[in-house]
Amino acid sequence: MGNAVMFEPNNRFFQDCPSGYHCGENKVCCGTPGTCPTNFQPASDKYGRLTACTARNGNTCPKGSQCMDTSTVAQRLCCEQIEYKCPGFSTPYPSARFPQKCNIMDLWSCGNNQCMPSNIPNVHICCQSTIRQRDLNPCPSGWTLNNDVVTFCTPSFQSSTCPGYSSCLRSSSVQQQFVCCIPS
Repeated sequence: MGNAVMFEPNNRFFQDCPSGYHCGENKVCCGTPGTCPTNFQPASDKYGRLTACTARNGNTCPKGSQCMDTSTVAQRLCCEQIEYKCPGFSTPYPSARFPQKCNIMDLWSCGNNQCMPSNIPNVHICCQSTIRQRDLNPCPSGWTLNNDVVTFCTPSFQSSTCPGYSSCLRSSSVQQQFVCCIPS
């Protein structure tokens, strides 16, 4: 992510930028973008850039997004609702827009469903499935599950969170998810 524009609606002429901002092109104060409200993420344009907006020009947001206040004072960004995804053929419970969040260490936090990592880094959600997870192979080609058990992990250069001699690899089915696999 890059910088985001800070608009000062009551000031037509910028003199000095506030702390944490720098004077960018066209004498506009730029700084680190704020965060969108809960369950929303910044919308990007076709070049992957964040889109700043004002209440007056909110219709300039990319399709499916809207102009919203961010965590940064006097900054508005085009934000879109997050669509959560589960690994494999599982689906977020009760919905993709408002799934139940859970603790991966608490086996009972989802009732009859399963707590799994979502497509959003460091966010675990309850997922439901009519297919047993062990019948799927989320490991990359040439790798398989350790003892037919899906074990999610966090990649690290220092140590592995995987059991035995298995390795923490990127899932072949869902981005931003990692599973413990052994060579097949």
